[in-house]
Amino acid sequence: LDDGKDYQELGLSSNSSRLGFKAEKKINDLTAFAQIETEINFAQGEGNVWAGRDTFVGLKGDFGQVKAGRFDSPFKAARAPVNIFGDMVGDLRNMTRAGDLRFDERNANTIEYKSPKFGSGFNVIGAVSLHSETEVADKEKSKAYDLALTYKEGPVDFAAAYEHYEEDASRGERDGFRVAAAYKITPELNFGGLYQYLTHDNDADN
Repeated sequence: LDDGKDYQELGLSSNSSRLGFKAEKKINDLTAFAQIETEINFAQGEGNVWAGRDTFVGLKGDFGQVKAGRFDSPFKAARAPVNIFGDMVGDLRNMTRAGDLRFDERNANTIEYKSPKFGSGFNVIGAVSLHSETEVADKEKSKAYDLALTYKEGPVDFAAAYEHYEEDASRGERDGFRVAAAYKITPELNFGGLYQYLTHDNDADN
């Protein structure tokens, strides 16, 4: 690892190694599905909270799909077109997460709807995270809302997303907007870019 200045060391990291289980069952014209996933740090010999990664149940069909659980928010997923170093030391979240304000989250207690494809390759995705803790408790305004539009067809990969956390959410009220796009020029050459704009009410983390 070399930061180009003073730091130059040999490092060892597991980078989101994981163990998971998936299930899928056809029920007439619908399909029920589920996933349980946990992180395992092979470098340090320890594990994360069981089912601490994308863990959900859902139902899909001609109407699209709906799922509930704890999983990547549509805002986080919208960096996918340009996240070429995902789950590596160079993961894009090192720049897009904005410090301790925690955009790019895997929110708990989330319900998400994803539309079927329309217009040759578009999907609309909407999600609401009802609360971050086991119970709502006294934090009535702790929801997070996401809305995203994606397009993936041929060499084009595009995503745009908006995310809003209410005032009682962990780390306070904040908003994020993101657009990411990539074009595969050849099978070996991919050109892409990302634009992100974030606002929040936590002056200490500006």
